Amino acid sequence: MADTPNIPDIQAQESMWIEIIRHMEFFYAQLAEAQAEAERRAEELGQAKALADNIIASISEGLIALDAAGRITLVNGAAERLLDYPHGELPGLSLESLVPEDSRPAWTWRALRRRLLRQSPLPDEETVWRDRRGREIPVGVSGAALQGERGEAAGAVLVLRDLRETRRLQAQLIQAAKMSSLGRLAAGVAHELNNPLGGILLYADLLMEDTAPDDPRRRNVVRIAEQAVRCRDIVRGLLDFGRPAEPRAARVDVNAVLRNAMSILEGQEMFHNVAVHWSLADPAPCLSGDAGLLGQAFTNIILNAVEALEGTGALTIGSEPGPDGQGALVTIADTGRGMPPQDREHLFEPFFTTKEKGTGLGLSITYGIIERHNGTVEVVSEVGRGTTFRVTLLSMSPEGDDADG
Repeated sequence: MADTPNIPDIQAQESMWIEIIRHMEFFYAQLAEAQAEAERRAEELGQAKALADNIIASISEGLIALDAAGRITLVNGAAERLLDYPHGELPGLSLESLVPEDSRPAWTWRALRRRLLRQSPLPDEETVWRDRRGREIPVGVSGAALQGERGEAAGAVLVLRDLRETRRLQAQLIQAAKMSSLGRLAAGVAHELNNPLGGILLYADLLMEDTAPDDPRRRNVVRIAEQAVRCRDIVRGLLDFGRPAEPRAARVDVNAVLRNAMSILEGQEMFHNVAVHWSLADPAPCLSGDAGLLGQAFTNIILNAVEALEGTGALTIGSEPGPDGQGALVTIADTGRGMPPQDREHLFEPFFTTKEKGTGLGLSITYGIIERHNGTVEVVSEVGRGTTFRVTLLSMSPEGDDADG
């Protein structure tokens, strides 16, 4: 007959198991609480990372992070757009690969790290970097050193500011000031020359009246008169540049002005082997301006473009609405010889010309007309590939677009 279990032993075992279960329940509760805390912190970390990514992506200026070896680890969209790199291609590149050779000594990782050790954050510094295609881009660069947990150098973060628009506006202001000074000088010189030229022409006419048609001296008198007329035309050009006629505001159809200018020119021999392509906005951009003066400006640019083609090539004439739908943007592009930067800088100065014949006043007068229409002209040219004139025109007065023409 089996022994009867000892009741105290059973109770002791039950108590032990109850205690074990109680400890396990406590352990599982702590484990669940820890897991919930971990999930909460992971969610907070994810939210913080998403916020940081959103902030970085929203920054309008370029942002580049470098590791301790000077290689790119993080960039934002603004930096990719500025440097013309597809998404994901910048990380892993070295800092030096983004800098032209002549600027590279100041922007090696070693040189940058030394500067950051002396001064962090680094104040904004204007320099030149290059994009994926090797084109140089003026940028303002500021930055700060990144430190590891023990204070060691862990890399750097750089902020890039695109200076292209700033440089363009600076160049426009300098050009406007220069042209204003030249205009005043040209008007003064033209005024002083006008009276003596008038006297020369008058006395040349009197001499011709007193000289028989078969007199051998008459040929010289005719030459004097011809050269005086040529000088008078130059003086008139100077006056047009220095003191342009007051524009008469009316509603102007820019497409119609362009087509009219071309219709006057296309019969000339220089246009016979030129392919003309049109890219005009529909509906036509309109503004308040002087159609006659604008026609003169477009004619000068078109003639300049066709002369650059040297007999054969393509000319593209386009229009579109101006900034914010106001005014007009006119593009006149040729596939001609192009021009070097040193010529482009002086393009609108009076008497500057690269042609064998011509006074060099046409584009100067064009510049003045565009300026009087609250406009700007930008010239992009590459030797051997052609030149593009981009003319932005606004109305001569805020109410101009409502003017009747």
